[in-house]
Amino acid sequence: MHIRILDEKSTFSEERRAYSNRTSAGAWGSRLVSRNYRPNLQKTLNNSTPVPRGNLRCLQDNLHGSSAAPLYLQLQREARGTALFRLRVPLSTNVCDIDPSEIEDKATGWSAHASEHLTPTQISLDDGGNINIGLYTYGSKTKKWVGAALCVLTDVKITHRWSTRLCLRNIVFQAEILALLKAVEDAVAFPTQQLTILVENQASIKSAANPKSHNSIARKIFKLLNSHRHIRVLWIKAHTGYIGNEEADRLAKEAAETENFPETPLEFPKPFIKHSYVRRCWPPGKWLGMMEILGDSFTT
Repeated sequence: MHIRILDEKSTFSEERRAYSNRTSAGAWGSRLVSRNYRPNLQKTLNNSTPVPRGNLRCLQDNLHGSSAAPLYLQLQREARGTALFRLRVPLSTNVCDIDPSEIEDKATGWSAHASEHLTPTQISLDDGGNINIGLYTYGSKTKKWVGAALCVLTDVKITHRWSTRLCLRNIVFQAEILALLKAVEDAVAFPTQQLTILVENQASIKSAANPKSHNSIARKIFKLLNSHRHIRVLWIKAHTGYIGNEEADRLAKEAAETENFPETPLEFPKPFIKHSYVRRCWPPGKWLGMMEILGDSFTT
């Protein structure tokens, strides 16, 4: 009997303790909700201009210096990008002043049969070092233009030079891959001589060695290398004192800085165009985001 009473008391005390915990937690939570969460409260800016609740996050991001655009502007950018790059539909001039025909096409499929590939000795990403006979390529971009260059080194003497200029809207990779194509085409003219092309840009070498590359120039290089096994393409470190590399660098920068220099027209790359029209749609900065939200009510 005594033991049963103790069990009832202990059970009652445990239930009372659990009930007090639940009620205190509920009261504490209700105080938090009533104090911090007020769904009917409409926030205002400067106590005069009401701001829709859906744009509060965008306003908060812009006040903290973030360049994140609202969702509807992000969807608008994606729709414009699809129209420009996939459907090839020109956009209005206030969004993008580039004609779709000027955009670089994306190559698909295989440039050669799947069983055909380059030999391990034709492509190397190890430093090729300084050799007596070789073709050195280089690409450079300045504030004015983009330059591509090629020089031939024979017994510590430069025997041949070539350089061209590209538009400022082109990128360095295009200059590098164009110079590599020129070097391969020159090497094809000497089928009985083992020739080495030294390139300081690994991206152009990897693209040229890939039979499924999306770049049309890289596909041409792959076909030429596949049919002319006497040509090797090696990577070298830039600005390490190699005579051919330094001369090619000088020629590329000279082409990119000189007025009235012969220019090679190339299609504009997709990343540059996408970046340019995205900046027009949503330039970085918090004030533009605030004006987009508040409209005419925002005054500077």
